[in-house]
Amino acid sequence: MGHDARTRDYVTRRTGEGRTKREIMRSLKRYISRQLFRTLNGANPAMAST
Repeated sequence: MGHDARTRDYVTRRTGEGRTKREIMRSLKRYISRQLFRTLNGANPAMAST
């Protein structure tokens, strides 16, 4: 949350919406897990079709 510019912008926007740091962290973790799943799933398309 302190190094990446996109993440800092996201945190600033969500804080302005009234979200707590805990809620923001939960959202970021969900985003990361979705991205990781897509990456891993796309790495082996043969397994994804079964």
